[in-house]
Amino acid sequence: MQMKAMSAVEKEPEPRRGPRYYDIITASIAVFSRTNYEKATTALIAKEAGVAEGTLYKYFPNKKELFLACFRYIGQLLMERSEEHTSELQ
Repeated sequence: MQMKAMSAVEKEPEPRRGPRYYDIITASIAVFSRTNYEKATTALIAKEAGVAEGTLYKYFPNKKELFLACFRYIGQLLMERSEEHTSELQ
C-alpha cells in the first residue's frame, strides 16, 4: 500500500463549526495573548471559554490546530477590515 503525500493544494479539514466555536477561538486568543503557546493549556482555554476541556476536542483535534485556527481567524478579521477601509477610500 502506497502512502500519498499531501500536496500544497490539499488542506487540512476545517474544524467543526458549532455554537461554541467562536467562544473557544476568542477565549484562546485571550489566553495565548496573556501567556504563550507553551503555558496556554487546554484546561486554561476551556475555563476561559466556559466549556469543558473535552468540548475543545469536539472542535479541534489538538492545541496546535486550535492555535492555527486563531491565527486564521485573526487574519480573516484583518483582511475584512482592510477591505472595508479600502472601499471607504475609493
